[in-house]
Parts: sequence; C-alpha cells; structure tokens
Amino acid sequence: MTEVKVVVEGTVDFAVAQRLLARVDATATLAADFRGKQPILEKLNGYVIASRHQPWFVLIDLDDDDCATALISPWLPLDSGQIAVRVAVREIEAWLLADSEFARVLRVPTNTLPVAPDDVSTPKRVVVELVRSHCQTKRIRSAVLPTRGSGSIGTGYKALLIDFIREHWDPDRAAERSESLRRCLTALERLTS
Repeated sequence: MTEVKVVVEGTVDFAVAQRLLARVDATATLAADFRGKQPILEKLNGYVIASRHQPWFVLIDLDDDDCATALISPWLPLDSGQIAVRVAVREIEAWLLADSEFARVLRVPTNTLPVAPDDVSTPKRVVVELVRSHCQTKRIRSAVLPTRGSGSIGTGYKALLIDFIREHWDPDRAAERSESLRRCLTALERLTS
C-alpha cells in the first residue's frame, strides 16, 4: 500500500484525504495541518521537492478565489514530481453535500441538498442552515448550530462531519455531483498508480 504525505487546512480535510486515499489503496500520513491555505501555498515548493522521493497530496479550499488553476499555478513549478494539489470548490463541505447520504445523517430532506454543490458560495453555511431549518434532532442541532462564543459552527460540527466521512461518505457517489471532487479522484488515481 502506497503511503502518501498529506497537507490540509484542518481535521475535516484530513478525514476527507484519508477516505479518498483509502479509495485508491493508499494510506495518508499527515505532514502538515494549517489554518488557511496561504501558509500551504507559501510552502508548496518545498512539498514539490519532497515529492521527488514520496507521493504528496495537498488539499485546499477555493473559498472566495475565482479559479483553482489561477490560485495554484503561480506556486506550482512545471516539474512537480509525485504531487497532487487539489482545490475543493468552494469548501470541503461541498464534497460532502454532493453525497445524498449526507441528508440522512443530518436528518434533513434529500431535496434540500444543493443540486450543484460546487456552485454554492458558502457550503459550510449551507450545512448550518440546513440543520437550522430542517433538522429536529437535538443531538445534531447542538453539534452543528453555533452558540455564543463558538463562532460560525457548533462545537460538535467537526466531529459530526468526520464521523460522516469515515462511516457513510461515498466519494464516487459525491463525484457525480461535484466536478472538483471528480477531478481530485482522477488526480489521486494517477498519483498512486
């Protein structure tokens, strides 16, 4: 089994990376976990150099940037070694919203999930609003909905998402509705073949 070094923006992203790499019979080893993509982009050349010896997977969110290619091209040399640099459009939550099973886990109607999650400007906010508007399950509401001092998400938000990713998320099913995820799967297949 191929070991792949992984660089991500957070714990939810690492759970996604683990799941995606397991799909291509590879294991994920966390190399770096940053809060935000800018530090990752600034260190990208170092990861490219390291990828000459071992495969690397770098996963960042597009957020408010216009284009994934324009975001990473200035940082990525032409000779990139064994590295897959992928961008979740707009946030990693879009890849989760692309899987209809997410509705069951959130206890919301399936038809409330966005049809084209890559087109949603703030997928994290969509998850919170889906639960606020449609979920009656107290455990899920208390995990996802923000409280005073918790920021834009609840204190159990990340744990709930990580559990969904590990236990229920089907990247192939989700890739049918997320072009950025489909491209990521293709890149990882090439990286590990």
